[in-house]
Amino acid sequence: MRLVAITHGDGDAGDVAQLTARLDRQQLIGLAISCAAMVDPAQPLSRLLAWMDPNSPAEQSAGGEAVPA
Repeated sequence: MRLVAITHGDGDAGDVAQLTARLDRQQLIGLAISCAAMVDPAQPLSRLLAWMDPNSPAEQSAGGEAVPA
């Protein structure tokens, strides 16, 4: 439920990184598949990712890893 709240305006990419930091690879793959299954493929990519802030330190880190806030 926290992931839902984060992605609907109560957090940012850094919060997602913190929430998922302890998941192993199999759990992350399962989460990615579950999330992908809920996406409306008719929506443009810009709308699907609108909640993310490209200026967030988590979005600018090298290698796609989150930077602690």
